[in-house]
Amino acid sequence: YNDTGDGGNASGIVYSKSGYIVTNDHIYAEIASPKFKIYTSDGKEYDAEYVAGDKISDLAVLKVKNAELTPATFGNSDEVFYGQNVVAIGRPNGAENESTITNGIVSSVNERVQNATNYSARLIQTNCAINPGNSGGALVDMYGQVVGVTASKLAGTVYDNVGYAIPTTVMKRI
Repeated sequence: YNDTGDGGNASGIVYSKSGYIVTNDHIYAEIASPKFKIYTSDGKEYDAEYVAGDKISDLAVLKVKNAELTPATFGNSDEVFYGQNVVAIGRPNGAENESTITNGIVSSVNERVQNATNYSARLIQTNCAINPGNSGGALVDMYGQVVGVTASKLAGTVYDNVGYAIPTTVMKRI
């Protein structure tokens, strides 16, 4: 959000106990002088600072100070396979609503996808529903490990649940 009332909703993943949160870079691209608020699943609210963002990878890092957050458990996205059961976790309806979980499978691994900045990346394709506000949320395997950061989807009447996630091996490197 900003002082003029512009804002948006996205999801994020707690990366470390010290308050670092990973999300998508595109979530604030259209908002001048953005500020960040974090709403946790236990009903707490925190101000967050922008640390860094990268348009090419579509990853950003926020930092919450003086908060005791439980970091996610991250898996190895290089071990993800076709047909593997996964769930997407996020808040598609805004901060005032509960987080949602949608289930599906890994439809493709290392799928070459071009993003809005004309950069192409190899992403995990899933048929989990990824709706506006889910961006930056977790794609989780059946062991409870985050294997991807949900980033985008194909939209239109000819597409049905074609979503993409940035692999955790890429996220950790960035």
